Amino acid sequence: MHNKKMNMNRWGFIIFSLTLLSFGTADAQQKYKLSVNQAAELALKNVTEIKNLQIDRELQLAKNKEYTAQTRPQVSGTIQTQHFFNIPLPFCRISFPPLFIKY
Repeated sequence: MHNKKMNMNRWGFIIFSLTLLSFGTADAQQKYKLSVNQAAELALKNVTEIKNLQIDRELQLAKNKEYTAQTRPQVSGTIQTQHFFNIPLPFCRISFPPLFIKY
C-alpha cells in the first residue's frame, strides 16, 4: 500500500510539473506573419552553423593578415635633425700681424 501511494505521488508531481512547464513555454512563443521569402531569409540568417562559419572565416582572415605581415620586411627608423645657427661674421675682419721674435 505504501509503495502504491509513493508511485501516485511521483506521477502527480510529474504531471503537475509538466503542466507548469507547458504553460510557461506557451507564453514565451511569438507569432510572426512572414512571406515564404522572408521566412527563408530569416532562417538562413539565424542558422547557428552559418553564424559559426562566418566567425571562423573572420578569424581565419585575421590570421592570414598576421602571417602575411610576418613575411614582409619590417621597417623601423629614427630621424634626427640639428640646426646650427649661422652666426653673422663682422663686416671687416681684423687680423693681427704675426709676432716675429728675434733672439
